[in-house]
Amino acid sequence: MNLQTSSDKKRITFIGFIMIAYFAAHACYNKPIVLYTGFILLCGFIVLDKLLSPDRMRVIFPTSCKWLYYFVVYCFFSRIWAIEPYYVSNLSDFLIPVAVLVFICINYFVKARDINSIIAAIAISGIALSVYAVIKEGGLGAFYHNATVENARIGGQITNVNSIGMFGAVSTVVLVYYGIYAKKRLFLPLAVIPFMAAAASGSKKAILILAAGIFLMVVLAQQNKKGIMKFLKITMGICIGLLLLRMIMSLEIMSTINDRMEQMVEDLIGGSNLASGSTLMRKKLIEVGWRQFLEKPYLGVGLGNSVIVNGRAIGFWAYSHNDYVEHLVNGGVFGFLIYYGNIFNLAVQHIKLMKRRKDNQITISFIVLCLYLVMSAACVNYYGNMQTYLYFILWITVVEVKKREFAEIEQESLHNDENTSRGELKCNF
Repeated sequence: MNLQTSSDKKRITFIGFIMIAYFAAHACYNKPIVLYTGFILLCGFIVLDKLLSPDRMRVIFPTSCKWLYYFVVYCFFSRIWAIEPYYVSNLSDFLIPVAVLVFICINYFVKARDINSIIAAIAISGIALSVYAVIKEGGLGAFYHNATVENARIGGQITNVNSIGMFGAVSTVVLVYYGIYAKKRLFLPLAVIPFMAAAASGSKKAILILAAGIFLMVVLAQQNKKGIMKFLKITMGICIGLLLLRMIMSLEIMSTINDRMEQMVEDLIGGSNLASGSTLMRKKLIEVGWRQFLEKPYLGVGLGNSVIVNGRAIGFWAYSHNDYVEHLVNGGVFGFLIYYGNIFNLAVQHIKLMKRRKDNQITISFIVLCLYLVMSAACVNYYGNMQTYLYFILWITVVEVKKREFAEIEQESLHNDENTSRGELKCNF
């Protein structure tokens, strides 16, 4: 049964529009002025809304939000044992305000039961970034020419090209899911916009996210079915998905990604030297990070200090390019468990909710969570990436809202059953 709850029917609120505009602007212009101006405006309107609405004055502090705060506090105090406290202070300037933003947004969106605005912010920020990339390239013609004929990686003048690829890929998955499974057909042509930017970015992560997204959509679409038909439908869906993926990879705009995928295979099989293969560099960074973790397994070397570890070890002054390794190096076992323990707990909560009822908002939130775990194997997400904290707002809001809605629905159903039983009893007399 496909349940349509009150949060499914909610229209995007005024504050929801502000949130969408904020994250779309930050996606296109990742600068402190946008981060802090948008932060002040969004939080200011939410606080004003709470002051004007006595029924929403009560503050909520979900467990997952608390654990996110524990993580930020842990990172801040890692300056005590950090190799270089400056890195901790610098990155704390980002983590502290976004943690406050998550808390304030959750207090609004849970009370308003407005999940649609958060999902729209994810989809529209990908669309906005894609449109901005086209404009920066000089128009659609120049964009397509540079991405196909020139084999250029598009978007480097805006932000990291891999970030553009991941933004576009996640946005594409969200729009395709709603277009197919929520029957919102208008979203399907819209999905072409972020897909173009994801493809033109030349990011290998983008195609990985798209492939994982297709697989998750196919499997989760059959979540309430059982037996041989479920197996057959999943198998058929995966085959169709693979065929679709093959068709996508054959598009001219995918030529840069295809070339880089081939280069990655050559780097791994052919044993290219370190300077010629980004894949081998990433492999080396992971090896260095793992060795460092084994030296200081409990507390790590302090927030952001992986840069120093990598610089001293191989002369490459950069983060680990793997979120799991980055956490182990910087925060040790304790930091890793606080952060990823929270995410895995949210995943478990999503699974429990999906078992209770089928709901598109829960499903797409869970898909985004799984895609985040996939992305984390190839990049660092927890600092400098506002999109990560938009995901946290989504995951925590979905869990809190759906728990309340399902409890109300089940309570109402129980009440109706009791009234029906009483009515039958009276008829018998």
